[in-house]
Amino acid sequence: MAAPLAHEVGGGAAAVGVILAADALGQSAGAIVLSRFAAPPTRLRVMGPLAVASCGVLALFFTQPALAVCVLILVASGLCASYQVAANAAFVRAAPREQRSQVFGLAQGALSLGQGTAMILAGAAAQHHAPERVVAVFGAVGAVVAMAVAVGRGHDRGRPANGRQYR
Repeated sequence: MAAPLAHEVGGGAAAVGVILAADALGQSAGAIVLSRFAAPPTRLRVMGPLAVASCGVLALFFTQPALAVCVLILVASGLCASYQVAANAAFVRAAPREQRSQVFGLAQGALSLGQGTAMILAGAAAQHHAPERVVAVFGAVGAVVAMAVAVGRGHDRGRPANGRQYR
């Protein structure tokens, strides 16, 4: 999606690189801030809202923003994607110790498959629709899915699935 998006906003190869780097920059900064300044229970509490926001902010692409605004939106999405720090920690704690590597490997494989499938679908959609619209729709759908997961998980009240508390 980076190349068609860059082309649509009037950018070239450098714009593709900036678009690709924006999300990674946000994710890196967000992970550092969340892991450095938020205690584990707080990370768990904000995990759902951050997951929703990481996708939901992409709906701003419906406004067909200029390149600079696209980059800001992608950085913001990446910042919110810091929820993955809490999600990974909770997932590891919930997995039985003797099966953690196997469970984590299966989860990573499923995550990669899901992301790859979404990329293929987004690329196919961009063949028929403006890239900004595709990003916005995928972001909105992602936000709805993240909200459903967060609401479903809400009854845990910030506890890992295995019920153990962080110390």
